[in-house]
Amino acid sequence: MEGPPSKTEEGWAQFIEKYKRPPAVFSPSLPFEAAAEAESYRGARVNEDEDEDEDEDEDEEEEEDEEEEEEEEEANEAEEGGAASMNFPERKTDPYEALFDYASLKGGAYRDLTHEEVIRMREAYQQKLLLDRRIRWLKARALPDPEKEAAALIRQHDPQTEDSLIKSLGLDDGVRAARRMVRMEADAERQELASRIRAKIREEKLANAKLMKAALPNVQGQIIDPIKFHVARRTVRQARLLQSQLEEFLTWNSAEVLYGLLGGASVSIHHVEQQTTRSTCYVYFTVASRHDPKDVEEKLNRAAPHLRMQMARRLELGYTPAFRFIHHSEDELIDKHMLSKWANERPVRDANARKQKQQVVAATWGATMKGTV
Repeated sequence: MEGPPSKTEEGWAQFIEKYKRPPAVFSPSLPFEAAAEAESYRGARVNEDEDEDEDEDEDEEEEEDEEEEEEEEEANEAEEGGAASMNFPERKTDPYEALFDYASLKGGAYRDLTHEEVIRMREAYQQKLLLDRRIRWLKARALPDPEKEAAALIRQHDPQTEDSLIKSLGLDDGVRAARRMVRMEADAERQELASRIRAKIREEKLANAKLMKAALPNVQGQIIDPIKFHVARRTVRQARLLQSQLEEFLTWNSAEVLYGLLGGASVSIHHVEQQTTRSTCYVYFTVASRHDPKDVEEKLNRAAPHLRMQMARRLELGYTPAFRFIHHSEDELIDKHMLSKWANERPVRDANARKQKQQVVAATWGATMKGTV
């Protein structure tokens, strides 16, 4: 037979019955409705004071009305999302926090809940805190724990006592440290299972990370992946940066570089060629003065390590490539005035080739006139 319920069970039964009331019994007004009622009540009190002492409080009431109008305008602008208003509404992290946003629970200037409703709202808030704590605990338990999983797998098999394990190993109970040896073997087995579980979790994480970090494929030769595009343009960016810095270093530097290194030669960087960010950087330059280009090229190649060190200090690159200076002769440039001459030159062809070309042109013209093309 079951005995009488304990005090703890009676307390829980009373707590459950307390919250089994119909929902119509507990219907407190919403916070914004209570605030509107309080504002209307306050306005009525202000009107009564105006009727009693109009002469004394006329200036103060006008100032209050102006302040209230300004606050209402600012609130309306904030709600409409106007660009002129900077009073943005605060975003609460907890979506259920607005259910307990009552002035009576915060010690406000007015009461929007009765005494019983305040008590019940506080109890509901405490219950909400307990539920949040329970949810956090459940989320923490949902995380993978290899040690617990290994212990659960061992418990699924037929458990053996220490005595049976000692007998199966052929050890006498009186043997010194026999039980210790059995426990060490059990710990080793559990640690082995936990290690295998960790390895499986690690493989799953690596597979998921590989999917997340997979690069987007190219579409019609165009690089779509942003990281891949950035890496592809890295060599071009570094080459342009080195070109501008070398140009500045060789032209705007001290007299030691301009006359001691270059011998007074006027050097201009024409372009820079570089295959990768770590390959040798070929710097093509031109000489505007009457100095010997070969002599200037030898001086620049002799000073290439010094220039490399200066670029590394100035640009703070992870790896600064080696420089090799090559003179870019003006003969290799194309003269734009010769383009028309080359275009007007007619290649020498035999009579058969000219006749075949005329036949093709005539056939195409005839097909076009007949509308078959």
